[in-house]
Amino acid sequence: MGELPETEVLLDWIEESYRAVAPKKLVAELDAS
Repeated sequence: MGELPETEVLLDWIEESYRAVAPKKLVAELDAS
């Protein structure tokens, strides 16, 4: 294993995963904020 990814990369991955599984209503709230 190499270096750990930067924090921003991890946050992007988390958000992408969340958007993939979250109900559309919650994703819309995320976009609104």
